[in-house]
Amino acid sequence: MFQTLDHAKICSPFVENGESIWAYCELSIHAEWFFAECIVQENGLNIATSYFLSNPIQLMNLVENQGIEVQKAYLVSPPFINESQSWEMNQLLEISRAEINDSDLQVDIYKLKNGKQLYSVDNFNYEKLKVSRVLFKST
Repeated sequence: MFQTLDHAKICSPFVENGESIWAYCELSIHAEWFFAECIVQENGLNIATSYFLSNPIQLMNLVENQGIEVQKAYLVSPPFINESQSWEMNQLLEISRAEINDSDLQVDIYKLKNGKQLYSVDNFNYEKLKVSRVLFKST
């Protein structure tokens, strides 16, 4: 989903073994993704950092991580999801996973701070959804 390119790699004395710093990355598919503002507790210090995440399960795992406090999470959505002419970034209140009755299809429901509700799948009957679990809820 987020593709890195060798020529965008930055050499830095501040990276640890197994880490890399990139000047930019490419979004290889036009799908929604998530941005999380976090506080990481490391060696008695609180360090502000941000994460780019490609799916809601990653956001759920981030919230469950004892050493990380998710301050705010955002949905970054393409036009076919947000029903506009451009990409949008909106603060999330909740992500729920639902099943479409009488099928194996799953849909993620995004409740936004601005009052809107968006769906990971378009062109179906939203009234036939059965919520199976909450993946993320802002605190």
